[in-house]
Amino acid sequence: MKTITGIILLTSLVLAPVVRAENAADLQKLMTTGDCVGCDLQDADLRNLDLRGANLEDANLINSKLHNTNLSRANLKGANLVNADMDGVTLRKANLQQAQMRGVLMANADLEGANLRGVDFTLHDGERAILTGSNLRNADLTGAYLRGIKLKEANLVGANLSYTDFSTDYPRNTSPAFLTNSAIAKLQTIM
Repeated sequence: MKTITGIILLTSLVLAPVVRAENAADLQKLMTTGDCVGCDLQDADLRNLDLRGANLEDANLINSKLHNTNLSRANLKGANLVNADMDGVTLRKANLQQAQMRGVLMANADLEGANLRGVDFTLHDGERAILTGSNLRNADLTGAYLRGIKLKEANLVGANLSYTDFSTDYPRNTSPAFLTNSAIAKLQTIM
């Protein structure tokens, strides 16, 4: 009987998502209430979680791991996501206005209908933001800084690119935003 109980306990620990952060109180607040304005979640491991509708306004998420996390309709206004791993993240209709997103990894992310007004995706610590294959359909990128980011195969159909900065980063980056022919074709359909 003890062996079976031990196996069940061990299996549940192995299969449960690992959720960690330096600030355990803020992490607990996020997990129990979904409301974590100004929380310190730097280096938090929040992979594969369902955080739909969470309020993370002005939260510190530097170096956080949000791989495959669902943040649809979440409020991340003013959040600091510098160097976050957000590959496969879902941010449909999320508010990321004025968020700091330098050096983020967002391959295959879904940002359809997201508010990205004034977001800063510029070069950080030698790393470019990577949005390869990301869905930015109907996203609002008004005034966003997209300097030197990688948009290979990104879907920008219907995206608002008014006043978006596609210039080069300075002083270290000498290449403009990377757009493939298919991304350029998608851009041409909206311009």
